[in-house]
Parts: sequence; structure tokens; C-alpha cells
Amino acid sequence: MRPVVSLPRPAILPLFAVLALASCKAPDAPTPKAAPVPVTSELIEAGPFQASLTLLGTVEPSAVLSVRAPARGILRVAQGALVTGREVRRGEVLFRVESPDLELAVKEAELQEKSAAHELDRARRGVEGGFLPEADLARREIEHELATERLDGARDALARLTVRAAVGGRLQVESTAVSGMEVAADTAVAEIDAAGAPRVEAWAAAADLARLKTGLAVECRHPGGDRVLGRGRLRELDGRLDEAGVARVVAEIDDDLALPTPGDGVDLTVLLEEKTDAMTVPSQALIVDGSVMSVFVLESSGRLAVARARPVVVGGSRGDRVEILEGLELGERVAVDGAELLADGLEAKDVSAPTKAGDGNKWRSAVAPGADP
Repeated sequence: MRPVVSLPRPAILPLFAVLALASCKAPDAPTPKAAPVPVTSELIEAGPFQASLTLLGTVEPSAVLSVRAPARGILRVAQGALVTGREVRRGEVLFRVESPDLELAVKEAELQEKSAAHELDRARRGVEGGFLPEADLARREIEHELATERLDGARDALARLTVRAAVGGRLQVESTAVSGMEVAADTAVAEIDAAGAPRVEAWAAAADLARLKTGLAVECRHPGGDRVLGRGRLRELDGRLDEAGVARVVAEIDDDLALPTPGDGVDLTVLLEEKTDAMTVPSQALIVDGSVMSVFVLESSGRLAVARARPVVVGGSRGDRVEILEGLELGERVAVDGAELLADGLEAKDVSAPTKAGDGNKWRSAVAPGADP
């Protein structure tokens, strides 16, 4: 007969206790409610607004005059006369071209004129002495006149070998232009950036052309800078698009405060036509997701508000204000600071709103509606 093994009583009781605890399931803990997102807000109102459009531009002189060699020959330049960046005066000598051909032409024309003058004098004495007809004198007079004109023309051509500045301005010298080099006729030696009101040449995208027109005010700044370097007007607007889909625009700078030298890049800000009833929001209220822009409209719910995502169509901007063309209605309130922390349906708490008892449905913006901070 198999013996019966019995466990001691103290060992049996803990085992039953473990089984009893394992059979009991703890109830689910309640999920804590998300705290309202603190935001500031702004009431949508209509008011005056002047948007701006910033284009990347390049400073250009008022005009550029090309300085070229008038004839084939040897370039002769005085020390320091042809230096890029040097200011020159109108009529100042820039360089000379030595041309043996033109110098020889002058000598030949001088000899021809001298010979024609001698023949004319002979004919005149012959007519006075009665042994030459009047026709010989007339022919010699014509020959002398032609010889004189040839000499004047040769001397003028030689004088043009001394090249002077046709306008005052700043020199831009070709790197190959050195004294003693041989040049062909019409070889470019330098350029003069003419003095006068400078220009800024910029490029506008096709989508922006409809908002631009000549006469609009412009401001120039260093790229990414705040300081205004010059002011003027939009003078040229080329509606033709290049291969990149942009069009050329030119502004004339009348008020040159501290404009960079020609060739330097600037931001050209065009001040668009002012609107009297535009809806605008601060730029920090915009939520950008790829090509979609939206804002969070705050719907009042007791002392708090519910954030609702609202796609919008934006227009121009200026400073930190952006025009809203579609998507919002007057009197709605949008989240500003803290908008990036919201999601559709989340509760928001406007920390700029008053907190008086019983005043939970009254909202007040931290920024004056329509103001341009």
C-alpha cells in the first residue's frame, strides 16, 4: 500500500492565497484628460494693410558705356589711368592707341595738301599773267579743297586715337587691357558705370506678376537685413518669362542712402497697393504642411475653447503680418502663440483672456486687432 504524503498546514495556506490573488483582475485606471494648451489669440477684423513682395536683385548703374579701341594699334595707358573702380570725369583721357597706318595716312595727306596748294598758287599766277586759262585755276582750286578735306579727315582719325571718358562714372576695366598690348579695332577695353540714379535689376515669379506694376514704391536692403539702403520706384516690368519661369523687373533708386556698388546683391522689397479692408493674421498663427496652410480657429466652450484646423489661402505679407484671402470670417478668433502645439479638437486656454468670475466666454487678444507690431 502506497504511503499518503500530507503537506504541513502552514505550507498549504500561502498556496491558496497566491491562487486567489491571481484570479482577481485589477480594474483599468482612468486615462488622464489632456491639459488645455495655453495660447494667445487674435480676433479677425478688417483693416488697412499694405503687403510687400521681396525679390532678389542686383545693383546696376544708371547706364553702362562701353569704351572700345577706335582702330587697330598698340594700347598706351598712363600710369593708374585704367583701374577698376576708379572714378573718372567727363572728358578725362583714358588711353591712346598708336596706329602706324593712321600716322602714315596723316603724313601722306599733308604732302598731298602741300602739293595741291603749290599747284593752286601756280595756276593763280598763270591766270594773272595771261598764259593759263581760267579753267585750270578752277580745277586746281577743287583739287586743293579735296586735299584739305582729306588732311582734316586723317587728322581727326588720328585725334580719335586718344580716348576720353564720354561720361563721368566708375571704371570697370577688362582684365586683358594692359599698356603695350596690340588691339584690333572695336576691341572692348573698359566700361564706365555712369554716374546718376542707380538701378536694381530683379526677377519675379510668374505668380507674382499680376500684383506688380510700374510706379510702385521699393526699398533695398542687404540680403536678409533690416536696414533700408535705398528707396525708389519700379520703372520697368517685362512680362516675358524666361526658361526658368521668371520675368525681369527694374527699379530706379532715387534715394540712395547706402546702396552697395554695382554688381552686389540686394533684397528688393516692392510695396504693393494698400488695401482698406484686408484680413491679416500674425505669421506665427500659420501652420504650414507642405503646400497647405492653415490656422486654428478657437471655438468658445465655457471657460475654454476647442481648436479647429481651418485651411486658408494667403496673400501678401509685410513684417510679421500675412494677409488671408480665403478661409476665415470676420469675428472669428485664431490661435497665435502656441498654435504649433495644437491639433484639431484639442482644448485651448487663451492665457491673454481675462479671468474674472463669470467672464469665461469673453475673449481679448494679446495683440490689438489689425495692428502691425
